Amino acid sequence: MLEERRRNLFWTPCAIYCINQVLEDFLKIRCVEECMEKGQKITKLIYNQIWLLNLMKSEFTHGNELLKPAGTQCASSFATLQNLLDHRVSLRRMFLSNKWMSSRFSSSSQGKEVQKIVLNVTFWKKMQYVRNSVYPILQVFQKMSSGESLSMPYVYNDLYRAKLAIKTIHGDDARKYEPFWKVIDRHCNSLFCHPLYLAAYFLNPSYRYRQDFVSVCQNNNFLMVVNFLIFYSSSLLK
Repeated sequence: MLEERRRNLFWTPCAIYCINQVLEDFLKIRCVEECMEKGQKITKLIYNQIWLLNLMKSEFTHGNELLKPAGTQCASSFATLQNLLDHRVSLRRMFLSNKWMSSRFSSSSQGKEVQKIVLNVTFWKKMQYVRNSVYPILQVFQKMSSGESLSMPYVYNDLYRAKLAIKTIHGDDARKYEPFWKVIDRHCNSLFCHPLYLAAYFLNPSYRYRQDFVSVCQNNNFLMVVNFLIFYSSSLLK
């Protein structure tokens, strides 16, 4: 309402909140949801049994934890998923060890289910797919959380670079990267794609003279920038 009444006023969203919303919507993608549920079953079993947690840390992960805090609950979930993937060999060894096999938990329904998940090669391939798809955005989130880059035009650039990274990781296979691109675009178009941010990006020489710059500020986005600059210039002359 205020933006409609005062044309020079606009609302600035919280960058960290917006990127966290992107991560939350990633969780709604079927493959991500499946991997997250199974990953949580692994961590729940291990962390609910002190002896199993101690066994893992003392003999298989060299004292490293699986759970990893990362600012928000959603970001922490993805960081933990990445940790699980990094320690997949150690986890497989643990669930094949004599100490696990001789424990009463190995014959329980929960223990059997988790062991089956950990030893499933397809599960880890899906985990790797999810990690590769989410990691570029998680990097942007961590960058924002550390205060390294707080300017919205820089966030706009970082998100664009993250999109390109996801596409490249999947070898330009649209079936693999499009579900994640759709989530990113939905939030970018509604929150980040303000003419002022695009104009700041357009006028920044560190971006302006890159070879791939035209692919960012073209068509409607370019027109938004031009119209904004004309409007802002005319308002200054009044």
